[in-house]
Amino acid sequence: MSENESGRSRAVFNRLLELAGETRRVVPAGPTGVVVRVFSVIAVFLIGWLALFGVVTQHHQVALFLVLLLPIAFLTTTSTSQAERLTLLDIALAALGFAASGWFALHANRFDNWVTGFSSLSPGDTIAGIVLFVLCIELCRRSVGIGLTAILFVLLAYVAFGQYIGGPFSHAGVTFDYFLEMQVVGTDGIFGAPLYVAASYAFLFV
Repeated sequence: MSENESGRSRAVFNRLLELAGETRRVVPAGPTGVVVRVFSVIAVFLIGWLALFGVVTQHHQVALFLVLLLPIAFLTTTSTSQAERLTLLDIALAALGFAASGWFALHANRFDNWVTGFSSLSPGDTIAGIVLFVLCIELCRRSVGIGLTAILFVLLAYVAFGQYIGGPFSHAGVTFDYFLEMQVVGTDGIFGAPLYVAASYAFLFV
């Protein structure tokens, strides 16, 4: 490989890292800024009330937390490190985050009474669950960069293809519905203890 080709390869690689790495934080103005401020004020009062006086379940409280925080997160971070302002993509992702987490908040009673092995995901659950899962991965990339996000992709690949690995690291295989149920219905995934703590006591000290 010539020196010029090597230089071009490094430039392309660096460009990909810039596009996929940690992004910028912005303070939105105009209508977007109003939305962020309104959601932030609602979050302060709602999460504060739930933490002190609420009697909702963990799944329901995290869902309400995500309804407010996902739009705020996408409206205060850019899609790439080179972008200096929000784009239509960021606004669309914020709207999707609001809709997907809103689905789980609106159907909280059904998820609170979920019985693994007997209850099954509806088409709406599947769509909302996939959207929510993908948005959480995208927020991970925006917040901490491609390093930890790449580790996440490696672990997801292990879940999907680990049954084909021989030896002690092989597993019996996981169906897509079961995996999605673990991530968005039970408390072992997105609605688990870390976000629950963030949606209750930790939020009060921020």
